[in-house]
Amino acid sequence: MDTRQLKRSKGMSLIEVMIAIAVLAVVMVGSLMHRYYTTLDEKEAEEQTAAARIATLLCESWRGVKGAEDYDPVAHLSPELRIVLVTSTNTESVYSKSIGFNLLGRYAVALEGQKYHVGLAWKDVNTNLRALRVVVNRKYFNRMLDDDTYQHAPETGMSYDDDIDSDRFKLTTYVAID
Repeated sequence: MDTRQLKRSKGMSLIEVMIAIAVLAVVMVGSLMHRYYTTLDEKEAEEQTAAARIATLLCESWRGVKGAEDYDPVAHLSPELRIVLVTSTNTESVYSKSIGFNLLGRYAVALEGQKYHVGLAWKDVNTNLRALRVVVNRKYFNRMLDDDTYQHAPETGMSYDDDIDSDRFKLTTYVAID
């Protein structure tokens, strides 16, 4: 065998190794980023599903009492769902002006370790029909404490019904009233 042929067949050059490592690094970073964003999407989907469950539970419970103006979800659902009434100033006027509903109340709800802010509102569509609306906000800047009290954080300057639909689940249903 010729010595020139032997030198060429000894192995890979340093540049070839560096290129292979760079390609491998790009593939690994891409794979890790994909897993990271998949995990975030999964968490987002779980939160959206929980928000839908809360809205459905509250809406159906409220429909069960014929959309009563004095409906109290804390009294109706407290054993099954951790829910606390939130008292806030100037809430009703902001809510009523923005969507034309009468605010029943704002609540903090804890479900599966996540905290949600919920607004319940109603309006009479006609003399025999009432619209019930439940808005669940998944990203609100207040927190429910472990002893079921509610601590109000500084205002964000937004109505909880502002157009940030990705963070809110809205459900409107109708009930016949007597």
